[in-house]
Amino acid sequence: MKITMVAPGVYPIPPQGYGGIELVIWNLRKALIGEGHHVNIVNLMGGGNSIAKRWNIVRAINASCPDVVHIHASKYFNLARFLRGANILFSDHSPGVSFEEYKYHRRAKVKGAHTLCFSEKIKEFYAAVGIGRDFLHVIPNGVAVAEFSFTEQPKYPDRSICLGVVSKRKRQYAIADLPNIDFAGPVNEPVDFLDGAYQGEWSRQQVCRNLTEYANKVLLTEAEAHNVACMESLASGLGLVISQNAADNLDTSLPFIDVVPDDKIHDREFVARIIAKNRAKSLPLRKEIREYAKRNFDTEHVVKTKYLPLLLSIVL
Repeated sequence: MKITMVAPGVYPIPPQGYGGIELVIWNLRKALIGEGHHVNIVNLMGGGNSIAKRWNIVRAINASCPDVVHIHASKYFNLARFLRGANILFSDHSPGVSFEEYKYHRRAKVKGAHTLCFSEKIKEFYAAVGIGRDFLHVIPNGVAVAEFSFTEQPKYPDRSICLGVVSKRKRQYAIADLPNIDFAGPVNEPVDFLDGAYQGEWSRQQVCRNLTEYANKVLLTEAEAHNVACMESLASGLGLVISQNAADNLDTSLPFIDVVPDDKIHDREFVARIIAKNRAKSLPLRKEIREYAKRNFDTEHVVKTKYLPLLLSIVL
């Protein structure tokens, strides 16, 4: 099968540091090639959102003569009407669904196009605004579990890591002054961290190597589709302390996953207590945590059991 994936054109593929969508695309490509399929990536960077750039994307897709075109950037959904003979699959990677995202689907006007949703919540949104359920599919993001270092004896057993773009949406500001938390990621909006807590912007190699040296990961985001860094943390053997908006696709009954209620996000003592308890619970369960990641979120597993069957059902 010939598959063309359309990326946002914001970061290079494979990403050298930050780039969650780009990483998902790259991992899918590797797993699909491993299954004997041909994968082409269209990721035109620069040029803004000009008409010339959009036509270059269309030409690049049509030149590859794909069986399936998987568009991973909602701003390009409406290019689908200009594609010749391919089956269309949309993925909306935005952190939360809204009428704004739905408008992209309406503008696409492609009969028979399918939409890949990263959680049941997103699927129900699109169903509620009129997209047929036969064209909606729930598949979680995957990560390459084997690429992440793993140890049962982390260097920082008494510390947590908050990995991701520093922004209002990710709410690092709510925990910036709590002790025993390190932060890593590009800074979009400045935050006053405790001395020594900010570790800079990690490269992809540093992410894969460094995560396992912490006891758990903290993510109290306002909105999230299906956070890749959480899957990476599980692959590295870390427990999770997350907001309700980051809990999609996770089994929150497991002892190493704690969800902070929305009305407690700004309760510093409550949050600090939950983080400390999660560290203690998660440390002896690191093998179990990594196995949970393998069983549920390893890209090869996701591709074999969910993504490829979906593509074959679309093509056939």
